[in-house]
Amino acid sequence: MRQFFAAGFTALAIAAQAAPPVPAGTYLLEQGEGTLKVKTNQTFSIDTLGTNAHTCNFTGKISDEPIQVEDSACYLSFTLQGANILVSAQNRYVTKEELGCSSFCGYRASFDGGLFYSLPNCTPDAVSKVRQEFKTQYDRKDYGTAKRTLSKLLSRCERILHWSDLDWVRNDMALAQYKTGDKAACLQTLQPLTNIASITESELPESYPPFEAELILPIAKATRTNLKLCGASGR
Repeated sequence: MRQFFAAGFTALAIAAQAAPPVPAGTYLLEQGEGTLKVKTNQTFSIDTLGTNAHTCNFTGKISDEPIQVEDSACYLSFTLQGANILVSAQNRYVTKEELGCSSFCGYRASFDGGLFYSLPNCTPDAVSKVRQEFKTQYDRKDYGTAKRTLSKLLSRCERILHWSDLDWVRNDMALAQYKTGDKAACLQTLQPLTNIASITESELPESYPPFEAELILPIAKATRTNLKLCGASGR
């Protein structure tokens, strides 16, 4: 009988110490560098983006202990920090043949873990919806409302957006500010993009990898046009 109570007490203690399940949803790294998707059964997928569109991809099931990814030397652990999730990556027993977590990444990508934020209004789908809302407002010449729409997006998602998405949002915001007669605000919005705007098409391959150069070219052209609209001088 004593053994029964002791075993029952131990089981209760272990259950009490078990970490709460990770809420299902989509979680985001800063600067659009990755997403963590968790389902209600605790299965997950992590996708991160590195230089020149190289990626890392992990799948598995979250548990209280660090989980081994696909019988590799890569182990991931998940810790709730408020509404956010800290993912820690650890390589164990790495050999010349076993690359650990880097074996799940492209040549120009890596994953050392990071804090994934719970920001449902900043997921790619949510951002795409807001940008379409802005376009509708802008096309019907409701520039004031369009400006406020992007202002809200920037205030809550600026640090989460991938740099290319952020640069396009800034250009859209600048256009709305120009249309409302606020050229000073337009120039201020575009100020972080002046370096990109100064790069010529022939200079791009020397300064950036091919994928990034392809993204930057239309952004540079749009920024130069909008800077001129708002009164900036230069090439």
